Amino acid sequence: MAKGMRPQIPPHTPPGLAALIQECWAAVPEQRPGFDVLVVRLQELLNTLKQQERTAAAAAAANAAAAQYSAQAAQLGVFNAGVGAS
Repeated sequence: MAKGMRPQIPPHTPPGLAALIQECWAAVPEQRPGFDVLVVRLQELLNTLKQQERTAAAAAAANAAAAQYSAQAAQLGVFNAGVGAS
């Protein structure tokens, strides 16, 4: 921090982390969170991110299973259509 300037927080930064960073940049040191607060907040952020990853992974797996089912159903439909045609 030079002359009160702060680096730009990247736009993809999770909102909770961006807020925590900004709190740590408070001009008055007494307004900055202490390490005890930082540890708790960072753990909460980590837990939230892990949960979001698990949710995204489960959704991706469900989408993959649905796509596979659709492909198999399409193959069976084509196969079944050819069985009765003589």
